[in-house]
Amino acid sequence: MVLGALALLIGSPSPLRADWLVHLPVCAMEAPHVPTRTRLVYPRPGLPALVRPGEVLVARVQLPVPLTPPPGLQQPKALRGWRAELLGQGHVVEGPAEHRYDLRVEDVRPDADRTLVYRARVRVPPWAAPGTYALAMDTPGSTRRVAVGAVRVVAPGARPILRRLPAAPPGADLAALRDAAVDVWVASDPPPAFRAPLLGEGVPWLDLSQRAAVVAWEGATLAIGGCDDPGQPFEATPRGPPLFIGAAPPWPAAGWERVGQELREHGGLDRQLTLLFPEDGRGHPIAGARYFSATGVRPAGRHPSVAVVVPLPAGGRARLGETPGGLRLRLELPARASVQRPAYLRARTSAPAHVAVAYEEDGAAYGAASERLSLRFRWLGPQEVHALALGDDGATARAHATVTVAPVARTACSASRVPLSGGAWVWLGLCAIVRRR
Repeated sequence: MVLGALALLIGSPSPLRADWLVHLPVCAMEAPHVPTRTRLVYPRPGLPALVRPGEVLVARVQLPVPLTPPPGLQQPKALRGWRAELLGQGHVVEGPAEHRYDLRVEDVRPDADRTLVYRARVRVPPWAAPGTYALAMDTPGSTRRVAVGAVRVVAPGARPILRRLPAAPPGADLAALRDAAVDVWVASDPPPAFRAPLLGEGVPWLDLSQRAAVVAWEGATLAIGGCDDPGQPFEATPRGPPLFIGAAPPWPAAGWERVGQELREHGGLDRQLTLLFPEDGRGHPIAGARYFSATGVRPAGRHPSVAVVVPLPAGGRARLGETPGGLRLRLELPARASVQRPAYLRARTSAPAHVAVAYEEDGAAYGAASERLSLRFRWLGPQEVHALALGDDGATARAHATVTVAPVARTACSASRVPLSGGAWVWLGLCAIVRRR
């Protein structure tokens, strides 16, 4: 049963897939049965998460004491005290601006029998900007834990880039590797600085010298080390073709800099920069750039910000621009919807744009303004729908609407479903009379 589920996870990009970690045996964890301070077992420096926007990240968190009662059916009280954030590594070009996403911990389960390790599921927002993040996790009764450079978000449709870590010369500045257009650096013998308190300057890296783990991406796998848990041999984990790892480039001679309105790369390394601007309606046209919300559609308690992801090739330059904006957004969606039934939204914008939508506690949708977006409500009554449009030049516009959500009931006379309106109650009464006859 377990092996079959693993095979399904490896071989298919189905909704069952979460991040790229397929198997982390208990025998590969450091004292998972011993009470200790709260720590992030995964993701962490040396074992980062690789995930796409909108997908689930399953963190492994070791707690000082077992949860009582143990989490089972996920009632709201079982998730009290759990909270997570993705903290981006963007560069503030103009403030106030920030790069962070608040995440809801939607499920907590024991990782294995008789350990203090728990699996906490969070969903990456579908509008998250590709790049490197720290994961911050709050747990019941414990102080916040932060894993720096531990999450890499890969753009939809893009193939992740894994490369061998180049040999670092004496006194090398690890910051020269930041912002590289590399999703994960793979290291068999990482320099000591990667294990220092700075944790590799926020560089996502995978340690091949760790005890055991299996990661997989779109059918290709990478098995690291090996140790056997009782009843589950490590070698029995299903494997696909090897995950491709590119050769190490030369160590970059320098980094990049901003000179006036121009970005310049000096280190001979392809880079992907994330620049942060306040969300004030203005556009920031840059050749080849992509634009994302840096703080979410409802940035409560945040400085609403825009993340501009800029490709900067080795030795290349890019020029910053600015436009007054003027993007307009109008929402078209039904005034009424049925619970757990699709309700379709169309966003009308005055220029080509992408639209991020948030509703209820963690309902989300994202797509081009030309697309019809599907929303599925879980709560009854009036529900607010918030939308943020980002134009092709980074200009922004906001809009909101209210949808009244009604219940759905299955009638006694038919397998179809109808909303519980006044007419439905008359229909139910007629069905009862017919059944008595």
